[in-house]
Amino acid sequence: MKEQKVFISYSHTSRPFADLVKLKLQEKGIDVWDDSQIAGGEEWKETIDIAIDNSSVIVCLLDNNSVKSQYVTYEWAYALGRGKHIIPILEGNIDLLNVHPKLQAKQCLDFRQDYNLKWNILIESIHNIFNINQSVETINNKKDTILWVDDRPSNNIYERSVFEGMGLKFDLALSTNEALALLNSSKYVAIISDMGRVEGPNEGYVLLKEVRRKDKQTPFFIYAASNLPEHKILALSKGAQGSTNSFRELIDLVTAHIY
Repeated sequence: MKEQKVFISYSHTSRPFADLVKLKLQEKGIDVWDDSQIAGGEEWKETIDIAIDNSSVIVCLLDNNSVKSQYVTYEWAYALGRGKHIIPILEGNIDLLNVHPKLQAKQCLDFRQDYNLKWNILIESIHNIFNINQSVETINNKKDTILWVDDRPSNNIYERSVFEGMGLKFDLALSTNEALALLNSSKYVAIISDMGRVEGPNEGYVLLKEVRRKDKQTPFFIYAASNLPEHKILALSKGAQGSTNSFRELIDLVTAHIY
């Protein structure tokens, strides 16, 4: 399991409070990074980028100096761009009008008064994010495996053998529900589905719709009896990367999207 860490972003006028935040988190066994760990001679931006990339949570201390600091602004902006969780903390005599709208949209913790009551909220928020990240990391990432959904898998033995010769593997599902159960625990390099099954004549589209509710990225291909242009267009409009009845075309579609 990847180690989880908190990055503290602050203006140096807030150094005493930053040290207190660091101490409080460390007392709860939370690993903390701040710029006091930058060694002499290290390149500031590269070191900050790496530290943020290696952190799960960015705690951003906001006072009237930090909201104007180009360094603090860079840190939280870079963290946002990397999809990190940001917890803004209001402290000192900060003017809320100076807080950037991107940070105002976050749930700020107000430490300007009675901050002794806020420590537990901060600790709990961090642990909740850690738990979410841990749940995500438990998903098995099958980078070389395709999920093939077909209620008659014996019909595709030859096709699978060709893909296997290219170094790919397969998990097989006989139904939409079975496929969704596999997708809840694993992330595949691609999904191939037939169209009609015992469940219904358009079950391939039913599965596609369910997949696209949560996953916009994984390539999805319909491998069915029809090769009509209107069916190809319909599949694309529903979020598939292609639809065909030709195995040669299926190979071209799959390899174009996963290699």
